[in-house]
Amino acid sequence: MKFKIILILVLFLSTYSIVSIINNYNKINYKAISQTNKPINNNLSNKKNKKLELQWDIPNGWNEIEGNDFSLAVYELKILDNSAKISITEFPGDAGGTENNVNRWRRQVGLPDQKLSTINQNTIYDVNKLGRYEIHHIINNDNPDLGFLCMIQKLDSSTIFVKMQSTLNGIKQLENIFNDFCFSFSYVNT
Repeated sequence: MKFKIILILVLFLSTYSIVSIINNYNKINYKAISQTNKPINNNLSNKKNKKLELQWDIPNGWNEIEGNDFSLAVYELKILDNSAKISITEFPGDAGGTENNVNRWRRQVGLPDQKLSTINQNTIYDVNKLGRYEIHHIINNDNPDLGFLCMIQKLDSSTIFVKMQSTLNGIKQLENIFNDFCFSFSYVNT
């Protein structure tokens, strides 16, 4: 009897945690300085040499963790037995382009390379305040322990990458939150 009560309590708390994370998508405004620490050349007005900083909204439950030298920020999120890691990076130029980056991610999950025309057919496009960006689902159904949701946003002089790494189940649970996160990217004048 005690075991059943404990099991029911654990299931209730786990379900409550998931619902809280998904439904309470209260945003926290976060500013991240461009990796170059220089004003970014983009299509937005940059009058009087004001410095532009990237900014995005962090969903509740995302905990910032230490990244590497290339990361603007790295977050970790735990849902039940799944966890996700979200990294944000910015590189000069096109950083190898869509085809090279998508194929590198595909190889990481055990998938063969694709031609750019095939990649483009499977790309989801959206627009945020920085402009148009791409979303790529990098999923190998034969490898359910690892998958990626990736955003590529090409700016005038750099490219922003947002990469979520999780299980296939975690990706399914977090896809809408990831999409909202990518949509929140903008610049702020400082």
